[in-house]
Amino acid sequence: MVGKSPGKLAIAAAFLFPYPSRMKYPVVLIETEEGFAVGCTSIPGCWTQGATREEAMGNIRDAIREVLEVRQELLAQQWREEGLRVETADVELAYA
Repeated sequence: MVGKSPGKLAIAAAFLFPYPSRMKYPVVLIETEEGFAVGCTSIPGCWTQGATREEAMGNIRDAIREVLEVRQELLAQQWREEGLRVETADVELAYA
């Protein structure tokens, strides 16, 4: 990488990778007169709704996925604008 420290690339590569296909996120469901509001407590601003519990749960799955994808794209774009070479990689974890 010309003119950039390798440390910056290492940081970018370490934090930018596709989110695993299976993760658990805590959500809160609030029953309302119109149905259900649901938010992901670990992702600020990630809220949606549905007429039924099932619809709300499906909508929050989509909302979490979309928020994480957009955050990753914006972060990669910011780093590229700063002149960093950004790569993505999959990281597989095994639990004992």
